[in-house]
Amino acid sequence: MDECQPPGPFLPAPVVNLTVPVDNKTFTEWRLRPWANSTSFAIKASIGGQEIFSYENIAIGYNVSGVRTGDIQFRVASTTKAFTVLAVLLSKYQIGWDDPITNFVPGLRDNVWKSVTIGMLASQVSGLGKNRYVADLYYQLGNNAGPLLGLPTVSNTSPNCDYVLGVRVCSQEEVLTMFHSPEWLPESPGTGPAYSNVGFNLLGMALASVHSKSYEDVISDLITEPLDMTRTTFKTPKAGEAVLPRANDSWWVGDFANYNPTGGLWSTANDLLKFQQAILEHKQLSASEVRQSLKPHALTSSLYQAVGVIPGYGAYAVLVPEYDPAISITLAGARSGATVNDLMSLAVEAIVPFADAAARTQANAKYTGTFSAANSSSMTIAQDEGPGLAITKWTNDGVDVTESEEKWRLSFEVVESEKGFADGGCGSWLSADSFRYVQGRADELTFGIKGAKAGSVVVGAWRNELVREGR
Repeated sequence: MDECQPPGPFLPAPVVNLTVPVDNKTFTEWRLRPWANSTSFAIKASIGGQEIFSYENIAIGYNVSGVRTGDIQFRVASTTKAFTVLAVLLSKYQIGWDDPITNFVPGLRDNVWKSVTIGMLASQVSGLGKNRYVADLYYQLGNNAGPLLGLPTVSNTSPNCDYVLGVRVCSQEEVLTMFHSPEWLPESPGTGPAYSNVGFNLLGMALASVHSKSYEDVISDLITEPLDMTRTTFKTPKAGEAVLPRANDSWWVGDFANYNPTGGLWSTANDLLKFQQAILEHKQLSASEVRQSLKPHALTSSLYQAVGVIPGYGAYAVLVPEYDPAISITLAGARSGATVNDLMSLAVEAIVPFADAAARTQANAKYTGTFSAANSSSMTIAQDEGPGLAITKWTNDGVDVTESEEKWRLSFEVVESEKGFADGGCGSWLSADSFRYVQGRADELTFGIKGAKAGSVVVGAWRNELVREGR
């Protein structure tokens, strides 16, 4: 099997049979993890808007007994960034992706910031640093910073505000002063990815400016209210409705204030799933807008994910466009960073194989078979161990097409006995639509669907309809 496949789905997304969901009784490996007894979490997953998986564990000592599964609130930290980006996309008539941030945040100096665009901030390629004042080691370690790390004694004039809970909120003037400090100016915007929390604070300021209301109200008006996400909020939930820290837990539950656009939301597994389903089902953005927004701008991945981690809380919102699953994970526990990544891997390992098996079974029933025409032409489409479908036999006007210089499947694949060093890269995406005959594409199969099955298939360049034989 050629491991260099063009990007995109290989098979249609499965239509879920609700009588056969993912069996959560086999989801037991997490119990062997060192964090198992001290971590509360909820996982939800769906395909095509239909729930296929639900699992929840509440650690001993946390009182949420009156809340149904999936509705327990957790702080979702940087998963909030996905809401900020969606709000920007929904504000396309007020904020352009390529507009400079200086258009929307009064006080930023044009000569320094005009090269930083909305899209760069949203894509984490703005060249900005990560956090603000009190993430500085001076505040994190206090007078111990020097002796511990061998740092010199330096006079500190920055204000002790924002980011770490328990300190005061920075004023707007202090925020702008920081963005004009030489140490915090953007470096080579657009060059490459570097994670920035303060960049999303700027996006929040831009949204508040163009809508003439608070950032929090913008998110409510554009996203959480229209999607009926009634348990998603920036306000700290009431006891009994959320997993909140006990007396000996050092978790972050206070108001994030200026940092709300980067990580301030509380939400639930059910609400996060609504958010993801709205994206996949094009409830707020068009299909083309969704495809464009999911295209990687800095790093590539087969999973589209928003992850958030702060002391005590973690969250994942995962989309797998090839199969249409949406997976939401919310958790609370002392080791939130390592735990949320571990739990995401376990969830994906349980859910994606289920989706793949369902897609293969349904595609096999609908599309495979032998199709023929009266002019000694036929094509046999089958499944093998590879992705997608394979053309195992193909003749046209009595000519065996598969015995030409290239082996043809759903994409062209050059059969080579040897490869040189420079031939090891994956360039399959370059070969799409490389061959046409009088405008007809040689790599395009058009199935004629009759009922639940394909009754015929036409290869564009050959313009010959082949009819299914037998079944």
